[in-house]
Amino acid sequence: MISRIYWTFSFLWNPEKPQSVSFQVKKMENNSNLDHAITWEKYCNITGKEDNHHVHVTSVLSAVICALVFLLGPPVNGFVLWIKVFKMEKKYRTVLYLHLFFAGFIFSLFQLLDMVYFALDVHWPFGSFMCRLNNAIFYLYMFVSASILTLFSIDYCIVVLLPIRYNFYRTTRLASTEVLVIWIFSLGATVPYFIFKNTYDCQKSSKCLYGVLHDEKVQYQSIVTTAFVLGILIPFLIIISCIVFTGLFYHRKNSSRLPLTSADVNCRI
Repeated sequence: MISRIYWTFSFLWNPEKPQSVSFQVKKMENNSNLDHAITWEKYCNITGKEDNHHVHVTSVLSAVICALVFLLGPPVNGFVLWIKVFKMEKKYRTVLYLHLFFAGFIFSLFQLLDMVYFALDVHWPFGSFMCRLNNAIFYLYMFVSASILTLFSIDYCIVVLLPIRYNFYRTTRLASTEVLVIWIFSLGATVPYFIFKNTYDCQKSSKCLYGVLHDEKVQYQSIVTTAFVLGILIPFLIIISCIVFTGLFYHRKNSSRLPLTSADVNCRI
């Protein structure tokens, strides 16, 4: 996941523009056969002479990270899912953990594609549909996991503030309804990331990239900013707020307690 975030944001807010070199880039699986002349070196000449060593090292490290996630993710998430489904009593938090690890299980399986992509020195051999699907899975996992972790924080905060009243509604049915809403929201928010990514046939390789034209790049900046706000910023602020409210509640509760005098201690003994 770290490698995906690096490659996603590395060219988006990079202030340095490389030398203008013209390339003919043709969208694969496009019946129009319309060639686009691109003057941005990073899209096709990703392994140019100037930064070839840096990109190669980054590709190797990314491939290693993806391989570790692919090898460790499915067994660990699968084991936890088996425990949660067959060995533990169904409770509110059990349902949340179940969907959290299920999302992680799907994401870790698709890391095989990223591992091959980086191991082949940023060459995508799986076609346009898998390029789109793999990207959508990444953002789907980000939205689902961030939302469920936020829900954990909200749940703990309400349990602390309203323990008796909230426990009456804190059922597996409520948890199932909440995660259903999270999955629907995440699937809907993932649609742009499936649409705007595609494979591009360069000189000696195929790249899995977002639109390389200027207008499409502006659209990409918009959807990545939306992903940052919905998948990182807002969940982070809610989690921090829940921690602050919980801490203030415990602080006020402890402050309201009067310290015991020596006479009280002797009486209790």
